[in-house]
Amino acid sequence: MDPFSDEAAATVRFEHLRRFKLAARGRLNPQELEERVRLDDLTSSDEGEPPNGSNENAPLGPTHKEREQNNWWAVGQHHGLSTPLLDWTASPFVAAFFAFAEELRSCDNSEGRAIYGLNRPLVAQKSDEIREKDIGSARPPVVDFVEPLYRDNPRLVSQGGLFTRSPNGQGLAEWVEENYNDEDEDYVLLLKLVLPNKNREYILRSLNAMNINHQSLFPDLYGATEFVNFKLRIDDY
Repeated sequence: MDPFSDEAAATVRFEHLRRFKLAARGRLNPQELEERVRLDDLTSSDEGEPPNGSNENAPLGPTHKEREQNNWWAVGQHHGLSTPLLDWTASPFVAAFFAFAEELRSCDNSEGRAIYGLNRPLVAQKSDEIREKDIGSARPPVVDFVEPLYRDNPRLVSQGGLFTRSPNGQGLAEWVEENYNDEDEDYVLLLKLVLPNKNREYILRSLNAMNINHQSLFPDLYGATEFVNFKLRIDDY
């Protein structure tokens, strides 16, 4: 099997997730994830048809099986597992905090730090169009938005966190470029905003004044200690 083929990538991910599920035995109750997936069935169905009484134009979204798998990936990501998910936040100010929270290493020579924005409604719409054409595929080449409902992740709530999952072996920027053409130029699909490194402390002080800091984003002892540490490192923090 070609190690770079879609089939090989899917096999690697399947085995990686299977091993994580086995290793998590006794540490995580899988029913907690599965029950939350079943609750989510109230808003969409596996067949791509809306439930009774819902808007027939509602997004199709991932299937029951895909949502369950994405929930497992999200749990793993929270605890350091290598996953196909990409972290996002609903707040550009929270994104700015994470972009500037770490000091640059001496070997880094970048003059700026980037914040990315993604047009969720248009990406979800395009993914549903692809799903309708690729019925029967193991997993169509879509971008899923993953908002796990498991309860043991207070950081996710504080940070307004969510994830995206792109097709196997394809980056998000590549997917956007492949699925949109010049006719879509009136819309911004993927935005990159670069802020200068020299303004790092000013940006962090401004965000702290908005109550965007370690203490608010990490509701645990780590958040408390890092918040206090920043007061030592940054003047007038």
